[in-house]
Amino acid sequence: MDHGVVSAAMVIIHGRSKPYGVLGANTLKRRRFTNDDIHFIQSVGNVLAAAIDRRQLEEELLAISGREQQRIGQDLHDGLCQQLVGIEFRNSVLVQQLANEEAKTEATMIGELIRDVTRQARLLAKGLSPVQLDAAGLMSALHELASKRRNCSMFPAASNARSPCLLQTIPLRPISTAWRRKRLAMQSNTARQNPSL
Repeated sequence: MDHGVVSAAMVIIHGRSKPYGVLGANTLKRRRFTNDDIHFIQSVGNVLAAAIDRRQLEEELLAISGREQQRIGQDLHDGLCQQLVGIEFRNSVLVQQLANEEAKTEATMIGELIRDVTRQARLLAKGLSPVQLDAAGLMSALHELASKRRNCSMFPAASNARSPCLLQTIPLRPISTAWRRKRLAMQSNTARQNPSL
């Protein structure tokens, strides 16, 4: 395309590992760009490069944070929750073996407390390691929702899907990044409001 550009000055927008691009100033009349002009354009290019670098670092940090949260959630589910279930089972065996009714009642209450802690740990693990947003993840989430609804007599539900739903590919990264930023900001605000946590 012909924009009628007669004179131009271009500078490289330097990146961490490779250039991000070129920044230019164009004129419609013949002009000789001075060193000050070039330094000014390069300064603007440097500001752009710093903003791009910062954005990329933020995204890397959020991705690392998300992976770490998933790892912690998986560790909670596979480690702590399994141990709690084992303790609950051993406690139920103990309840059956106890002859003293008072001790039996106490052991039953301990079992209920262990069940409650196990439920809380599972919820915490699910919050740290949510269902993946892919076809299989959607199906598992739908099956889980249907099974929870089935257990509630007021809201019967059925899950008849036998194969994964076909999903249209949608770029989820910006949504995911925004969600992580919001979550980190909320955690930061909570920590500032409750320093004892």
